[in-house]
Amino acid sequence: MPAEAQLERFVLPIDLPVVVVTQVDLADEKADQIRELFQETPGPHFVGLDLEWNYNRATNECGPIATIQYATDDGVVIFHSAKFATGKPTRNESNGWANGILPGNVKLLLECEDVIYVGKNISHDLSRLKAQYNINIQESNKIELGLLARMRRCVSTGNAGLAAICVGVLHKRLDKTFRDSVWSNDLSESMIKYAATDAFVSLKIYQKLSTMGNVGDFVTLDNVVLGSTVSIHQNKTSNDIVALGNVSAVSGNGAKNRPLVLDVDVKKVNAAAKMVPVHGQQEKRILLTEDSSIRISAR
Repeated sequence: MPAEAQLERFVLPIDLPVVVVTQVDLADEKADQIRELFQETPGPHFVGLDLEWNYNRATNECGPIATIQYATDDGVVIFHSAKFATGKPTRNESNGWANGILPGNVKLLLECEDVIYVGKNISHDLSRLKAQYNINIQESNKIELGLLARMRRCVSTGNAGLAAICVGVLHKRLDKTFRDSVWSNDLSESMIKYAATDAFVSLKIYQKLSTMGNVGDFVTLDNVVLGSTVSIHQNKTSNDIVALGNVSAVSGNGAKNRPLVLDVDVKKVNAAAKMVPVHGQQEKRILLTEDSSIRISAR
C-alpha cells in the first residue's frame, strides 16, 4: 500500500445531501422524515453516528455536545444542538453536562430500536448522549469500528483512530484539520464537510468491513475481497499452509454453472516446512467449492 500521504483523500459524494439543522421545529421535522423513511423498509438500519463538542486542550475540558451527525446512504443530517433555543444542558457535580432536552422527534429517532449505530468510540458518544440528553440506546444497537477493524486485521489495535481505520479499510486518508474547531459557533462550509465526513465515512467503513471475513475463515463468495492475503491448504482439516498470496481477481457467482474462481498472486510457498518467497510473478487459479481449503490470512 502507498504511504498515507500518497493515498487519495476520502471525500463526500458530490451529490450526497448534507443538511444542517439549527432550529427546534426543523429538527423535529427532519427527524420525523428519517423515521418515516426507515418505516418503509425492514431493519436493522445502519447509521454512521458522530458528535462534536468544544475541547480545550490546555485544560483538557470538554464542552457540551454541540453537533449530532446522523449519516445514512441517503445523506447526512447535522443536528446543531448548540444552536437550539431550548433544552440547554447544565454542568453537573462531576463537571460533566446533563439536564439537556432534545426535540421530541430527535429523541425518538435516536432511540429507534431497529437502528444500529456504527462509529469510532461509539460507546463514549452514546454515553455522552445518555448523560446530557437522557438518550437510551441498547448495547446491542452499536458497533465499535476499532474493534471490528482489528478483528478483520485492517489495523493493528482496536484503539486506532478513525483516520487510521480509514486508511486500513478504505485505503484513503481522512482530513482531520478541523477537529478542534469551535463547534458551538456558526458552522463554516469546511466545518460542515468535516463533521459530515466523519459520520459518513464511519458508515462506509462499516459497510466495507461487513463484507470481510475474519482472519482464519474459509474464503467464500460472501467474504472474498480483492487484495486480501489468503493461505492455501492441502485440505479443509489441515492447518499446514501450502502457499500464501493475494487475491488478484474473482470470477463466477457461485452458481452451479458459474462456480467462483479465484486468481491468487502467490507470494510464498511451503518448501520443506518453511515458507519461501516466490521470485517473479506466479499466479494460481483456484476453483472455490464447498471443499476448498483457502483461508483469509491478513489484509
